[in-house]
Amino acid sequence: GLFTPLKTLDDEYLGQVNSMIEDHKGDLWFVSSKGLFRQSSSELHIEQFDLEHNNGLRIIFEDSSNTIWVTSETHGIYKIVPHRKFKSINSSALTSPNGITVDANGDLLIVSSSSQLFKWQVSSQKLERLSAAIFSSKNGYGENRLLEKPIIFLDDNNILWIAQDDGLAKFDLATRAIDLIKYPKSDPSYNEFRELRALNTDKYGNLWIGTYKNGVYRYDPLTKSFNHLDDSLGLSHPEVLEIFKDNEQNVWVGTGDGINLWDDLNQEFISFKSEHNKKDSLLGKIVQDIHQSKDGKIWIATQKGLNLYLPETNNFKHFSRKNGLPTSLIRAIEDDNSGHLWLTTNKGISRLDPVTAAVTNFDSYNGLLGLNYYPNSLVKGGNETLFTSSQRGIEFFNTSAIEANNSEFNIILTGFNKMGHSVQLETPYSYVTDIELSYLDYFFSFEFSVLDFISPSKNLYAYKLEGYDDNWIDIGNRNIASFTNLDGGSYKFLVKATNSSGKWG
Repeated sequence: GLFTPLKTLDDEYLGQVNSMIEDHKGDLWFVSSKGLFRQSSSELHIEQFDLEHNNGLRIIFEDSSNTIWVTSETHGIYKIVPHRKFKSINSSALTSPNGITVDANGDLLIVSSSSQLFKWQVSSQKLERLSAAIFSSKNGYGENRLLEKPIIFLDDNNILWIAQDDGLAKFDLATRAIDLIKYPKSDPSYNEFRELRALNTDKYGNLWIGTYKNGVYRYDPLTKSFNHLDDSLGLSHPEVLEIFKDNEQNVWVGTGDGINLWDDLNQEFISFKSEHNKKDSLLGKIVQDIHQSKDGKIWIATQKGLNLYLPETNNFKHFSRKNGLPTSLIRAIEDDNSGHLWLTTNKGISRLDPVTAAVTNFDSYNGLLGLNYYPNSLVKGGNETLFTSSQRGIEFFNTSAIEANNSEFNIILTGFNKMGHSVQLETPYSYVTDIELSYLDYFFSFEFSVLDFISPSKNLYAYKLEGYDDNWIDIGNRNIASFTNLDGGSYKFLVKATNSSGKWG
């Protein structure tokens, strides 16, 4: 027979192969003199994993949690989690902060901090520039706006609205024509029309513009006139971070002190605020995002947690750290085709099942670039893809491909102490079944560990000493349990733990 040398997409040989394995999915992994390579069972080409140091690699191993371990002669051990599904759009043109939205085809539309427009095609994963800088010095704008996060919104007429600081423009996606919209200098509010934070349109085609310090402005594209909406019309706070239009064409405004629903008949706002003496009021004051899930429910993200609006009573149901979220600060909300809610926070991304309230958290251990995401910067594109934006750039992932770590794992005894001193037992700790103590050993402790190394900081523990404890004792990430002055008798020590996805075993 004939042997065919394997090559990469760049037509390069792998070099001297020192070790190889077939993983749980049937993919082949190679450790060679040139680095770490993988050949997918469904594709013929070979991809290289770029480690910090690609030389000196020797042995490769896959553990029970599907984590890949690679040893190096000179740089220790590398851990690779191949089921990371979070990816980023890498381009020097996309200078953060970026504003994002999606078009009718599910492709991503981006405005960079330099106010250039781009399109990211989901199917081809290619970036296309749509326009040069809109708010440039050539067009009469200052350079300091680069520090302000740009805002982008696509209306029902396929017109993109872009805002940054005091700049406002519309961009026709069909003709790529740009129309700069200037607030009239003769208006007394001219110097206050800046630090723009939110955009949306109402059922009449008017553009609603939220500002950081001066409420809402409503722009009529037909008459090219502005109308100021502030506390005189019931707006609860001048800081506006989100404007949302629901399926019934109602306009909601999220502010620094509550959420406001525009009463079109009476031309005024109805506000919902956090009230200390009302437990079912809005949880949190500062509204970061407003979202309507596909079942019609209205969700509100604040600095204190997630709120579900209950229209029958005008109250709110709360979700917070008590439900397993990693933090109280929720930045943005989206839902997937399965009905799960996806939340960006200042500590990563979380998936919430609204029915069971089960939460799965993802952070840098799962491959995320960013942790502190921007408000209302989570959008759903084509092929079940979600996009989000942070100071680290734009990331995207396919919600159907994100799976929790459901691998089986073991919990073992790793140490035993008497009277504050470590005790070396005759049998290795992981094989110990019985320990005898005298009345002099009135203080002792067990140390234990779960053999799941994807994200050890997320492993939680609980223990129970049968014959002494009636209930399980939750101890968080601590992996030691101590006892003192027990009565004579027989006891059974039990430990349970979670893996990195929160699964108890």
